[in-house]
Amino acid sequence: MRKIPLIYLVGSLMISPCFGATQSAPKAEANSAEKGNQNRGPDFTKLTVTGVTKDEMTAFGLAWRKANQNENVIAARERLAEARKRLQESASGEKKDALSAVRSGTDELRIEIRKAIQLADPKLKIELIEKLMDAVEDQIKNKVQDKKNPSAKSGTKNS
Repeated sequence: MRKIPLIYLVGSLMISPCFGATQSAPKAEANSAEKGNQNRGPDFTKLTVTGVTKDEMTAFGLAWRKANQNENVIAARERLAEARKRLQESASGEKKDALSAVRSGTDELRIEIRKAIQLADPKLKIELIEKLMDAVEDQIKNKVQDKKNPSAKSGTKNS
């Protein structure tokens, strides 16, 4: 069974202009787009997965970066971005359909990324790819939660 809420979250994050970049500077977004969004995506140096060697992690990281330059992945991201925009702009009666479109878009994006990773490095086994994609999703989810609630990370509460 799929983790739809997690995939929804990750899919929405993966289409953001750039992780760690400030949203206030359109010029910075343009520069990051020209550089191939180098700041975007998971930090594979901090990702640890039981049963995965450093070489496998390195191979996956390279394949991930190459996969994100794949035309099908880029197109799937653009469709997901459009679906998310429609979700944000939709009236309450249209939310259900818009949310369904976002969920199917995130499913499509995950499938396209997996296919592109397999093309980028055919030596990587499907099971390994799935395991590492789940770990990447968890890392991104944690990163978002930390950004939403920075006081939880430091152990302090805002009163």
